[in-house]
Amino acid sequence: MAVGYSRDRETADAFIGKFTDEGVKGSIHQSNIGSAEDCRRTVGEVNEQHGRLDILINNAGITIDKTVLKMTDEDWYKVIAVNLSGAFFMSQAVLPHTIDRGSGRIVNISSIIGEMGNMGQANSAASKSG
Repeated sequence: MAVGYSRDRETADAFIGKFTDEGVKGSIHQSNIGSAEDCRRTVGEVNEQHGRLDILINNAGITIDKTVLKMTDEDWYKVIAVNLSGAFFMSQAVLPHTIDRGSGRIVNISSIIGEMGNMGQANSAASKSG
């Protein structure tokens, strides 16, 4: 089992610890999911340490809550990079390995905001519905 995180190493350690305490081999990997290069590096690390990657769960998500009139370009792009581009970059990095083996799964986790929208979350709604 491999777990990715951006900033909170302590929470990642605690999460993987629940599995390693039960004898599951695990590793944690810090990366910027909004960076295609970082996603490729992380998938490479996982394959190197574990020999394969069978299931990718795209679950990263952030929100920067502001109305459209108060939202900056940076607010928009940062949420899109993590929530939408990150899922694409991770999937793209994993696909060659799963295709070569003829097996693998990609699970994309969204949000109710992607379906219904929410006041002050135009960036999150757009990214999660994508």
